[in-house]
Amino acid sequence: MGGIQQEGGLCVRERSIERHGDGTLRAALLAVPAEIDGIPCRGWARFHANGRLEESDLARDFTISGQPIPEGSRVAFRENGDFWSTFLARDTLLDGIPCDGGPLKCQTTFHPNGRVKLTFLYEDALIQGVPCESSVFAGVHFDAEGKLIGCKLSRDATVGGVRFPAGARLSWRSDGTVAAH
Repeated sequence: MGGIQQEGGLCVRERSIERHGDGTLRAALLAVPAEIDGIPCRGWARFHANGRLEESDLARDFTISGQPIPEGSRVAFRENGDFWSTFLARDTLLDGIPCDGGPLKCQTTFHPNGRVKLTFLYEDALIQGVPCESSVFAGVHFDAEGKLIGCKLSRDATVGGVRFPAGARLSWRSDGTVAAH
């Protein structure tokens, strides 16, 4: 990659710089860990056209929007700086939910208020009384207040007064009723 140069106050690898059409920094490989928009970053850092951090890997364990995100996790932000997504470096409890991490790094997304929106479980879990299955093919969905609104059942269960078989994909309507898919 060559030597090291300064770019916008960051030490980056030469020839690693990518720019937006207007010439502002789009991406660069950090030569040393750096704090960007208050986030401890390492490796590649990508930027929105407005200059805000778009994504990078965490240089250390760090709490973002109230969520404990482990070192090495890929984190992503909206243009306004809101935390919106992570690929966790290791299995992690977020909002009390066993979120999958590690080498395969399933994506976890967040509502603007920082609550988990979508995740994949590292183990079957009883969430709000519902037995949800751990699967890389079936995520677990939550509304902005943290209420479960979708999952695949890990075992037979009665939900909302209706009996569903293991493997049923459930979703909750806004009126609180449950539908199987």
